[in-house]
Amino acid sequence: MGLLDRFKKNAENKAGKKSLVRAASLSVKPKESAGAGSTGTKSTGHVVASDIMHILRSPVASEKSAHLADLNQYVFAVHISATKPQIKSAVRAKYGQTPTSVQVMRVRGKQVTYGRVRGVRQGWKKAMVTMPKGKSLSVHEGV
Repeated sequence: MGLLDRFKKNAENKAGKKSLVRAASLSVKPKESAGAGSTGTKSTGHVVASDIMHILRSPVASEKSAHLADLNQYVFAVHISATKPQIKSAVRAKYGQTPTSVQVMRVRGKQVTYGRVRGVRQGWKKAMVTMPKGKSLSVHEGV
């Protein structure tokens, strides 16, 4: 039975490492409890400054995103596991302005063919960030 125990331990170690990697990939400050010393305000997921570049990958430069920029909506490629509150606080931390809303969508990878080999490009996640009237972001400067 020693052989089976070895496989069981390896499976447990691999599962433990995967959960640690996911937890470390996006660090978020924990929500404050209503205990002693707290102000009692509800906290959304605040982003640590070092994680802004991991959450907001890049602005999406396309005709549609340029048209949406005129309507105070900006499109970003974001981390695949980023949530709406994390994206909102990352925009606030990077640009200094709070967005009114965030819409998130998953983009499937396209099927491609290289010679006889077929494959699928990697999928990604994009976020449309809506800013209040009169506020704008300098996203596409110099493009």
